[in-house]
Amino acid sequence: RPEDPAKAMVASAFAKNPKFQVYFTFEGWMLSNLTAGMSPVSNIGDAVTQVALAGLFRFISLFYLNDFWRIIRSHDDNNGKDTNEKSEQTKGGPKAD
Repeated sequence: RPEDPAKAMVASAFAKNPKFQVYFTFEGWMLSNLTAGMSPVSNIGDAVTQVALAGLFRFISLFYLNDFWRIIRSHDDNNGKDTNEKSEQTKGGPKAD
């Protein structure tokens, strides 16, 4: 339900000692640790996790990126021919010399 993440985010924002990072699912936790940069840490566990697992998380993220690119390439392969044919038709077809 969309209300659950919204409630968690609002509760975290108004907590007495709020966390800087609010995430959901493993992917969200991994991404928040990968993009921590100069953000403050709430506890020593976050700091150790961000330092110790940054390389591993970067390696895992390469598989996610490869999957995204595979989806994009398959979409281009499926729709590329239709797009080229449509653009040639709107321009009056290919020009002969």
